[in-house]
Formats: sequence, structure tokens, C-alpha cells
Amino acid sequence: MLKKVYHFPIILFIVISGCIFNENGKRNGSAKVKFKNDTIDFGIIRRNDTAFAVFELTNINHDPLIVKNVKADCGCTKIYYPKDTLYANDSKIIKIVYDNKSTSDSGLIQKTILVQTNSYPSLHILVFKGIVH
Repeated sequence: MLKKVYHFPIILFIVISGCIFNENGKRNGSAKVKFKNDTIDFGIIRRNDTAFAVFELTNINHDPLIVKNVKADCGCTKIYYPKDTLYANDSKIIKIVYDNKSTSDSGLIQKTILVQTNSYPSLHILVFKGIVH
């Protein structure tokens, strides 16, 4: 157990270092993204039902913003995100569809969405939660 605890800071350092530099070894651009909200609470979700969430993101800088990838921490979530470039002050949405028909989720849930952009920092964490009843 103790060995696992010591590995966590090392892994975290590697992940953070990867966020600072792009694939060419250069620091990521000065594009900046702002999310209207980073957490959505669905409240009560009926079993075998779907829930929808929308996260709005805005490019708050003059450099073009590109959403490179968006991933969920489970297979029960479908994600729709903008594939086009966001220019200064452009806003787009990331749509999340949580379908608990394909999972055994019950009670309190909390799911994480990882958004990768060309901004600094390049990784952004979004969360949705609720109670499956």
C-alpha cells in the first residue's frame, strides 16, 4: 500500500509535465479557455434513464483555441464536442449524455470528463454527478 502512495506524486508530475508542453516539446500556446461551469449536478436520475448536460466553453484570448480530445471515465457517457476552431470570444458547447441502462450504477455517482485543448494548461476536468434511484 505504501509503495502505491509514493507512485502517485511521480505519476502526477509526469501528467502535469505533459500538459505544459505540446508534442514538439514547446510550451502550449497562449489560447485560454473558460468554462461557464465545471460541475453539473443532475439530482435524481431514474434507473434505466438518460441524463443530459451541457458545458459551455469560451476562448477568452486572441489565439485560436482547439479542443483536441474529450474523454469520459466510463463507457456509459457519450460526448459531443466542437471539432472546429474557436476564435477570440467564441463559445461552443460540450454535450454529455449519461445512459445508465448500460451500467450497474446505483446511488450516488460522480463521473469525470477530461478535456484536452491547445491552451495552457491543456487539460481541464469537468464533473457531473447525481443519484441513480
